[in-house]
Amino acid sequence: MNTGEGTVGVRVRERGPGAGRTAAGPGTGAGPDAAVGPGAAARPGAGVDRPAPPPRTPTDEWPEDRPPPRPGEDRDQRVLVVSAVRDGQVSPLFVAHPERGAGADPFRGYVVEAADPLAGCPDVHDTLRLLHLEGGPRRGLTVAVLRRDGRSPRGLGLAQVPEGHPVLRAGELATGLDLGRVRLTLETDALPELAPRRRASAGIRLLYPHADLVLDDLLIEHTRLPGGVWQVEPLALPGEPVRPPKGARRGAPLALAVAVGEDGAACRRALDLLPGALRVHARRP
Repeated sequence: MNTGEGTVGVRVRERGPGAGRTAAGPGTGAGPDAAVGPGAAARPGAGVDRPAPPPRTPTDEWPEDRPPPRPGEDRDQRVLVVSAVRDGQVSPLFVAHPERGAGADPFRGYVVEAADPLAGCPDVHDTLRLLHLEGGPRRGLTVAVLRRDGRSPRGLGLAQVPEGHPVLRAGELATGLDLGRVRLTLETDALPELAPRRRASAGIRLLYPHADLVLDDLLIEHTRLPGGVWQVEPLALPGEPVRPPKGARRGAPLALAVAVGEDGAACRRALDLLPGALRVHARRP
């Protein structure tokens, strides 16, 4: 099990009668009789959660890959900047750093630090202003894709942030801002409150299986959740396919995890350990 890249060990059940065989690395906690309904989005607590399935989080639109990278471009140089825009006035709110797996794997999530110096960098502000002048929403929350290459940041793309996008959740936890209220206020003549209410960090990570599978059960064992894990939201329901990303192929994740901490490194540590608190039963397609 490669927990550092968001891969979750899975207990695989072969077709037909009989006990399944384990196809997971250590730390999955999957016992032979651990068959329960899907766990709900959950903060650390006691025992195991099995309420009704939660609302689905949209994970099929990730702006950091638009436009597609050019041959030879280092994707680690890309960052996202979420801003509040009102009649041409652009106010950066936070910077999100995409997290990627090894090799050519697509992105795995984001880390947001409220104290990120890029948010207050004059060159970043100038780039954002030019991007918005070239076209884009006049009001609302926007996400700009910037590339850092040792010189002034270069603007690659600009779009409106979809409501409910996970990057907003990370930004809210890191800064303390109510971005839903900010979005609504931007539609009126009032001025929204944009100053951060706290300076923390938050990480969002998609959790994938190690192979193409059909999910049977996903259980969240709260007593084993690492410190700093704020939420685990299942994204697949029993009977749905799950698969890891591979090259240009988009994956179908098991769950979306959220962690908070004093800095980005603390969030990454919590998310690296999280797969040990999940029990996953699945079968081969």
